[in-house]
Amino acid sequence: IHPPDLPSNVELRGPIAHESISGLMRTWHAGLIPFLKNELTQSVDPVKYYEYRACGLPILSTMFGEMLFHAVHDPEVWFFERLDFSKIETFLREWHEKQEFLTEYEKSSFSDYLKHASWPERFETGVANCSWLV
Repeated sequence: IHPPDLPSNVELRGPIAHESISGLMRTWHAGLIPFLKNELTQSVDPVKYYEYRACGLPILSTMFGEMLFHAVHDPEVWFFERLDFSKIETFLREWHEKQEFLTEYEKSSFSDYLKHASWPERFETGVANCSWLV
């Protein structure tokens, strides 16, 4: 499926079995999180962020919700609003070339993103930071 307004290197797919997602994401060059910036999304923390980073993908996102926080702490989050799209292909190619030189230890840290996205981890954070009762 390819709507006419998408670039030729972006493919829109239908539903994909959950067990196939991880392998498929490992073939991508970047994860996309194009949310609108509005009242509804101002406090959204998209699960896709953690999934993409766990696969070692850089993220191209709009500036919304918790993505602003992630960008402060994660240099692999880049905002569409700040990108020079004429250079994005070169930028991503150079980024991926640098990834080839990461140590195994550095690569293993990607799985930490999934750990921090778990419901127990999020609940513990809520208890610690918001005084939720257990």
